[in-house]
Amino acid sequence: MINLNEDFYNLVEELFSQESVEDFLHNVSSHIREKLKAERATLFIYDKEDNSLKSIVFQAKIGEKLTIPLDIPSIAGYTFKNRKSLIIDDINDRQLLDSIDKTLKYHECWKNVDNISPTKTMLSVPIFFKETPVGVFIAVNKFPSFTKEDLEYVESMVKIIAIAFKNLEKQLELHQIHQLNCKIIDSISDGIIVTDSNNNIKYVNETLLQMAGFRYTKDSTIGGNIFQTFPFLEKKKVDILQAIKNNIIKDFVIGILKIKVIPVLSNYLFEPKIKYIIYIIEF
Repeated sequence: MINLNEDFYNLVEELFSQESVEDFLHNVSSHIREKLKAERATLFIYDKEDNSLKSIVFQAKIGEKLTIPLDIPSIAGYTFKNRKSLIIDDINDRQLLDSIDKTLKYHECWKNVDNISPTKTMLSVPIFFKETPVGVFIAVNKFPSFTKEDLEYVESMVKIIAIAFKNLEKQLELHQIHQLNCKIIDSISDGIIVTDSNNNIKYVNETLLQMAGFRYTKDSTIGGNIFQTFPFLEKKKVDILQAIKNNIIKDFVIGILKIKVIPVLSNYLFEPKIKYIIYIIEF
């Protein structure tokens, strides 16, 4: 007997404590497979770009993601598009597949994967977040077959997977936005330094490195204190820190350099707090 409540809350706790969503998805897939006593499990996520399901987790050595196009009849595709869970006792039983849908086929995306046994029994469960389908969880080869209890268990567990999928999606979007922002900042003709509220450098752009005669690299500056890394700022340190404290955008002139200091507010515990400081430096 599977203890559903204990598993559910343990996975919720792991989800919110795990730094890597991808690691969590691997762990939860392995956990479910072991509970089901299935030979293997695959976790597919929907790829909008080419309208396909791509494997995020697959328990075999492969060089690339498995892909199931949704315009080709398949068990995973049927599950995804119809939001219908399936227990199939024999994927080679044509009469059984016809009783579900006459166009249904077993998509052999695993045929080029080494060291796996032929698929016979299968459990296929759709994953959706609220009303939006996001993927499919498939467990394979439990003998003699998967049970209704197995199905109920997986249908409960994939609710956690759906939340993890959405978190992963947000992480990827944020990473892409970060990369885009870095490219934009690197193309600006002024030097840019970004620090946290403790004056530790979080980012410098390529122009700033050029202005410094390439005496620094990005890696050598990140994490360092801005006033220690760039000593010329010490001359105006008191005034700069006062402007930051008062949340004032202010210009400073140090020798031939013009420096604009921009405090950036962010909500923290429902109150605005200075999170970053941007320094724009020009000759």
